[in-house]
Amino acid sequence: MPEVLVSIRAVIAGVVAGIVLFVWGFVTNMIIPLGEVGIKYLDRGHEEAVLNTMREQIEEPGLYFMPGWDRSLTGEELNSELARWNGAYESGPTGFLIFHPTGTSPISPRQLGVQLILDLFIGVFAAFIISHCANAGFVSKLTIAGLCGVLAFLASDAAYCNWFRYPLDFTLAKFADKVCGFLLVGLTLAILIKARPDQGKTERSDTAK
Repeated sequence: MPEVLVSIRAVIAGVVAGIVLFVWGFVTNMIIPLGEVGIKYLDRGHEEAVLNTMREQIEEPGLYFMPGWDRSLTGEELNSELARWNGAYESGPTGFLIFHPTGTSPISPRQLGVQLILDLFIGVFAAFIISHCANAGFVSKLTIAGLCGVLAFLASDAAYCNWFRYPLDFTLAKFADKVCGFLLVGLTLAILIKARPDQGKTERSDTAK
């Protein structure tokens, strides 16, 4: 029963941490300019021409990498195609495009709901980690949470910057966003998840055995 209660408390703490992370996402994207760092927009005079070309040339939604190459070729034809592609990539321009031919709401209830669920999962997973380090000090818990943010950044934004040449200022903003968000999660969990009185005794007993 005590184990069950501890698990329930950790889940509740994780839910609260997930809500804190969701609010942090609102702050970074709607209040402070952190979410806009590194993002540029086409000039209004050129945007319609570019969009019209995309409407004419791209039929299906998807993620497009430019320049592209014909993956159906084999043998010498494939070697020639790859040589052409390498030359085109080195000379530029290059692009990485997520395209949808139809429009949608920029911020919909469904998107907000999905984001909240994702943040709740993050909070609960982080609570699972912190609950196994409940005897760690306050600073140690924050450090663990911050390192989780660094790990998330290295596995996503840093890799994209390396392979797809994401702008450096955009990437650094994402680093600040993730680390600060995870530190807030860690702060919430450090406050809510306390060490069990018998945990240290149990660990010492296990060590003695």
